[in-house]
Amino acid sequence: MTRKEIYEYVRVLADELTESPEGLFTDEQLKNLINISQRNVQSELLVFMPWYFRDSKTATLTSSKREYAIATDFSITDCMLIEEIIPLDATLGARPFLHLEPREIWLHGGKGTTGIPRAWGYESSDEIFFEPTPNATILNGIKIFYIKRIPDLNSDETHTPPSLIAIPSLPEETHQLLALDVLRQWYVRDGSQLAEINERFNKILQSAVYQLSSPGQVKNAELTKALNKEEEKS
Repeated sequence: MTRKEIYEYVRVLADELTESPEGLFTDEQLKNLINISQRNVQSELLVFMPWYFRDSKTATLTSSKREYAIATDFSITDCMLIEEIIPLDATLGARPFLHLEPREIWLHGGKGTTGIPRAWGYESSDEIFFEPTPNATILNGIKIFYIKRIPDLNSDETHTPPSLIAIPSLPEETHQLLALDVLRQWYVRDGSQLAEINERFNKILQSAVYQLSSPGQVKNAELTKALNKEEEKS
């Protein structure tokens, strides 16, 4: 579905559920809300199918360089978060690099003076560091696995990425969820139909996850638990 089709579908659902409530969003407002909903739906899907949003990039470690900008040093411009960094060069060992949590950084600092990185952490949202600092340049020595940040929609019908994006970077089976999540935002003001919207959202989510994952990959108990929580909220 294109962005235009999604906000037209919002209108259809609004009429069906509420007999066209006064003050429902303008098309311009809907465009912004659809992008918010796109991020909300991605968060829902990440719980059950992170593989859909996962990507990887081979990268080089540089001698005496501790901090690396994710976008410029590694050419990763769509990074939401880094999941794991694994060594490709034998000198770095065979195990994935340890991910240092902020509270652990200073505990690790000063340990390991061999110049062979064993750990990584976030310096900022756009920059990471390695410990200890590499003492040699290792070309294509690591592989970075990360979750992609999906781009906002900025066009209604024309889709020629990266300049014009009209179609959500989500599985087609989940596009209906964007419209339903927009209606969730409306019914923050009026909860009379929220339970019905949540029920429909959860049924479509469950169906989409099942279609996009093999039965062995779907964590049925986890999905059921999450859906039950949503129902309790409503």
